[in-house]
Amino acid sequence: MSNNKLNMAQTPSTRASGRSKSKTPTRGVRSPSKSKSKTSKDDPQLSQKKSVPKGIYPPPARRSGSTEYDVWFIIDAVLMCTIATAGIIAAVRNNQLLYLIPVSMAEAKLGLIAHEACHGAAPSYLAWLYDCALGSNAQWIFKHNKGHHLHTNSLDDPDLDVSPVLRMHPQHPRRWFHRYQHLYQYILFAVVPVSLRAQGVLYLHANGGWIDILTHWVLAAPATYLYLVWPVLKYGFPTGLKFFFTR
Repeated sequence: MSNNKLNMAQTPSTRASGRSKSKTPTRGVRSPSKSKSKTSKDDPQLSQKKSVPKGIYPPPARRSGSTEYDVWFIIDAVLMCTIATAGIIAAVRNNQLLYLIPVSMAEAKLGLIAHEACHGAAPSYLAWLYDCALGSNAQWIFKHNKGHHLHTNSLDDPDLDVSPVLRMHPQHPRRWFHRYQHLYQYILFAVVPVSLRAQGVLYLHANGGWIDILTHWVLAAPATYLYLVWPVLKYGFPTGLKFFFTR
C-alpha cells in the first residue's frame, strides 16, 4: 500500500523529469552515433596521400576511369610536336620569322597538354613535354599545383609575385607607373616563356638529383639544338637567338 501511495503522489512533472534523467547518457560512454575516424584501409584515397619528398615533385597519378581519352592526348601531342618541329626548321632555313607563328600556336597547345598531365587529367608521362620544350615539369608542379592552386589570388600566390613591376593584388604598393601597366604588360608577357624556362632549369639544378637533371637535358636536347645551337651556328651570335626569343 505504501508503494502505491508514493506512485500516486508523484506529479506528472516529476515523472517527466525522472524519465529525462534516465535518458541522459553517462559521462565517459561513447555515443553510438559517433563513427570511428577513417583509416587507409577504409578509405583508399587516404592511402595515396603519402608524404612528398622535398625537392622534385613527380606528376600525379592518373585518375582511374579516364583512360579512354589517352589516345587523343597522344595524337594531339604528336601533331603539335610535328608542327613545331617543321616550323622552326623552316624558319631557320629560310631566315623567316613568319614561320614561327604556327610554332608558337603549337607550343601553346603542348603547354596545355602538359598542364593537364601535371593535374592528372592526361597521361602523366605527357608532363615531360615541359622538359622537351626546355622547361621543367617538376618546377611547374611545385609552383603551379602546390603554389598557385593552394594560394590562388592571395599574397602567397607565386603567379602574383611580380611586384613592383606589375600591381596584381590590392595589398601591393601602388606606384605611379602602375597607371600604365595595362599598356606595357604585354611587353612583359612576351618574356614570360623565357622566364619560365630559366626558372625551371634553376629549380631543377637546385633541387633535383643527377638522374633528374640528366633526364631533363636528354629530353631537351632536340629543342636546344633546333632553337639555340643550330641558329647561332648558322647566323652567329646574337643574331641566331632571335628564333628562340621571338616565338
